[in-house]
Amino acid sequence: MAKYSPITYVYSNSTSTDLVPNLVFQGELDSVVSTKEVREFAQVCDEKRIKSVYIEVPKADHVFEGNYHYYGGQMTLWAMERFCQLVIQDL
Repeated sequence: MAKYSPITYVYSNSTSTDLVPNLVFQGELDSVVSTKEVREFAQVCDEKRIKSVYIEVPKADHVFEGNYHYYGGQMTLWAMERFCQLVIQDL
């Protein structure tokens, strides 16, 4: 459903100051959400100057961040902490 898709709100008439910053992780081999769709979301965010970070994790499926022994889990934890620090500094 479109109302649950983040890209619906990016395409809305909202200004970049109305929208929250985005940190998006995508598994390269995601079997639930296509990488094409998420790349499009990241591109539109960039075009509309919405604060957004897109990280595509090689060889990862839809869920990978819960395993901290796997590089994808370690990378997402680091990126989430850093992203939160940067966003809080901008407040």
